[in-house]
Amino acid sequence: MNTQQQPDIKINKKKKNFFTQPKDYGMLVLGIVSIVYLLNFTFGFIEILPDTLPFLGNIDEALMTGLFISVLQYFNINITGWFKRT
Repeated sequence: MNTQQQPDIKINKKKKNFFTQPKDYGMLVLGIVSIVYLLNFTFGFIEILPDTLPFLGNIDEALMTGLFISVLQYFNINITGWFKRT
């Protein structure tokens, strides 16, 4: 039997550098747009669906929140971990 030890395997984890591709800038712009839309506080300056429509008025805010969470996850910011019980 061959009982030679296997050499140590080195795994080089490279950090992913952001803002090296045009897609990174596009995701940043989408994140900024979603923040501005959500901070509008329903003053009516920017509205896709008016909030006065029953059940439909808050769908645009929900979509923008989902978009914002997706942008955060694209940049490796996991906010769902903040709400876990320790």
